[in-house]
Amino acid sequence: MPFHFVRLQLPLALAIFASAVAAQTPTASQTTEANSILARPLQYRSLISTYEPYNDQAVRPWREANDRVQRIGGWRSYAKDVSDKTPASGDSGTDGHNATHGGVKP
Repeated sequence: MPFHFVRLQLPLALAIFASAVAAQTPTASQTTEANSILARPLQYRSLISTYEPYNDQAVRPWREANDRVQRIGGWRSYAKDVSDKTPASGDSGTDGHNATHGGVKP
């Protein structure tokens, strides 16, 4: 019985395998495209050739630097940016920590 089953299924398996192999063979246009890509000479450019060493920045007077930070808004501008954002979940955000965990214990 098992030999009979294998004898019937073997031609089907070979037909499926042959169709899979035929599907993988490249067409003529694909081979010419691949050959044209492979015919290009390889180009190598070292990343070290474009390396720029670190250069010290000019030192500014500390009063001028502090005044510039003050004009920009300093650390308060960053804090304001964060506090102005609305919560992503759509909640009002006024419930605080208890809203995150579903309320307080009874």
